[in-house]
Amino acid sequence: MHRLTPLSRGAGAALLACAAVLAACGEAGDVDPEPTVSTTGEISPGTDGSATPTDGGTGTASPGPVTVGKGQEHRVTEAGTAVVVCESGGDVTVEAAATVTVSGPCDDVDVDGSGATVTFETARDLGVDGSDNTVTGVRVLELDVGGDRNEITVKQLRAVDLEGADNVITHGTTLTPQVDDEGKGNTVVEG
Repeated sequence: MHRLTPLSRGAGAALLACAAVLAACGEAGDVDPEPTVSTTGEISPGTDGSATPTDGGTGTASPGPVTVGKGQEHRVTEAGTAVVVCESGGDVTVEAAATVTVSGPCDDVDVDGSGATVTFETARDLGVDGSDNTVTGVRVLELDVGGDRNEITVKQLRAVDLEGADNVITHGTTLTPQVDDEGKGNTVVEG
């Protein structure tokens, strides 16, 4: 027969708080992770790879890379400079006129803002719904462009779907992409 000892008032309260937090989380597989968000000069990597503020409340920060992995998303929401590292997946969404450098293999890179300059290595899908952006990458399976007046250069590109107007898409010579152009004034050239 086991004997239970009563908990102190503080330990009991802590146990109840932990139980409430765990109950609110649900099953681990049921919860989508919240995206991390870059606000210029305020984010650098935490020890666990998630975005954490670095200014310590002083208002001065040294920006650093933010790491995302499979099933994670990072959003750039303010103008400035951001560096994102994809580790075997992850999504990056640019919503502002920012200069963004993305390294590693990403699942999706989306440029929804206007006036951004985005450089990336590889992505399964690249979506450009904003306008007046400059996007440069190495490899993309599928490029979807809904915005206007974008300049997009990708060395290896498999498929292009254009719905916007006056976009210039430049691709490498190793593979001629399949092009579906439902927009107007778009140019897809080898270069």
